[in-house]
Amino acid sequence: MVADHFIVARCDSHWKVSFHGSDQSPFETKEDAIVAAVAEAKLQSAKGREVEVLVQDIDSTFHSAWRSGADDNSDEELATRA
Repeated sequence: MVADHFIVARCDSHWKVSFHGSDQSPFETKEDAIVAAVAEAKLQSAKGREVEVLVQDIDSTFHSAWRSGADDNSDEELATRA
């Protein structure tokens, strides 16, 4: 089970990344926010933390864009749904 989550969500007219109560923003596009979240998640993963990047969809559901321990040998995210 993943212990820590980076949350990518729409906030007014921009996107933000939240992690442990801290927000990084503004990001002009969802893709920019996902790239930033995945980069930070990979740094946390390298420190031994189990992390996941969750992206909020338009219907307020979440999907996983990246998680530590996944077979991910590239910089391509698991998903970047519109």
